[in-house]
Amino acid sequence: MLKTVRSDLEFERLGGYVGRRILTNPYIEAVVRGLRLTKDQVAQIRKLEAQREERLKQGRQGTLNLKLSGPQSTFDAQIVNFVDREAGVALVEILSPFQCKLLEHNFLTGTGVGAFRWPDVKEKLRLSREQQKQIVTIIEELFDQVRTLQKDFGPPPKDAESATALKKKMDPLFEGALERVLALLTREQSDQWKAMTREPSRDDEAESRPTPKDR
Repeated sequence: MLKTVRSDLEFERLGGYVGRRILTNPYIEAVVRGLRLTKDQVAQIRKLEAQREERLKQGRQGTLNLKLSGPQSTFDAQIVNFVDREAGVALVEILSPFQCKLLEHNFLTGTGVGAFRWPDVKEKLRLSREQQKQIVTIIEELFDQVRTLQKDFGPPPKDAESATALKKKMDPLFEGALERVLALLTREQSDQWKAMTREPSRDDEAESRPTPKDR
C-alpha cells in the first residue's frame, strides 16, 4: 500500500484539529460518528492534545530544540506551526488511512472559498497570479459582506435559534463567493478541484486497508 505524502502545511492543519479539540469535543459528536472513531482512538487523541499543550509550553519557554528565524514577532507562530506539524504526524498514526482521507476532505470542503488561499491548494491547481489576485478580491468582498451582515444582525447570537438564523443569512454569501471562484478555474483546474474535494468512498476504505504484508 502506497503511503500518502503530505506537505508540512497539511500536517499543520491536521495538528490544528488536535489543538482545537475538534475530534474529542462532546458537542461535535457528528465528527466522531462520521470518522467512526473508536474509544481507544479518542483516548489516544486526548493524550495527544495534552502532549501538544505541553510542547507548546516548552517551545514558549525556550526548552525545545528549535531554530527560530526572522523577526521575534514571528517566533510564536513558528513554534505553533512546529508543534502542529508534530501533532499532525502523530494523528496520522492514530487514524486509519480512510479516516485521514475523510478528515482532510471535511476540512477542505468545510473551509470553502478560504481553501483557495492555502499554498498547497494554489500549487495543486496551478493558479495563475491573475487568478490568485481575483480570488483575494472575492474573499475580501465576502468578508465585507459578512461584517455588514453581522452589524445589521446585531449582538452575537447567544442561543442556538439566533445562531441558526444568522447562519442561514450567511450561507448564501459563502456559497456565492465559492461559485465566483470556481467560475475562474479552467476546465483542468475544475477537474482537479473536483478530484481534491471528492468524498472518499467505501472503495477507498477497502483500498486503504493494510495488506497482510503491511500489517
